[in-house]
Amino acid sequence: MENPYQIFGSKSSVDLDVCFFVDELNSIQENHETIKAYIEKSNFNTNKVINANLAITEKGIVIACFKGEEDELNNALYETYGFHSQRFKKRIIRKVNRNVEARIERCLRSLISYFTRTSLRTKAKEALRGSTNGKIIFLENIRFDQIKDFGKKMVHI
Repeated sequence: MENPYQIFGSKSSVDLDVCFFVDELNSIQENHETIKAYIEKSNFNTNKVINANLAITEKGIVIACFKGEEDELNNALYETYGFHSQRFKKRIIRKVNRNVEARIERCLRSLISYFTRTSLRTKAKEALRGSTNGKIIFLENIRFDQIKDFGKKMVHI
């Protein structure tokens, strides 16, 4: 039997965002294998790259997910259900409040990670292990005009 899923995201997305609903999440490797197996079983019949996630729902909201933040995925699933032809009934029954602090922390980590392949590697690694305030201070002190290479195959940004 096919695992229940929802297509979500904007109507004009260049990829196909799919969330498979599961009872449990496992290791990163096992989750990737689960996604691959579910995609193969689901036969989406599309030329688009499939960007899949896994989520656990309870009482009509996302309580855990493999990629991203639960609140962000929950609200995206809720808001965009009607944008796509769906095979399964709507599982998400309401939006949830966003955890802004968690999103800020994730954003800071993402920005700092760009500097782990620069001359600021040591300081970036320290910032990643530090507090939110330490991450902000790290970013405030960067002289962007002095960064020439982000370690991405010598492409200068």
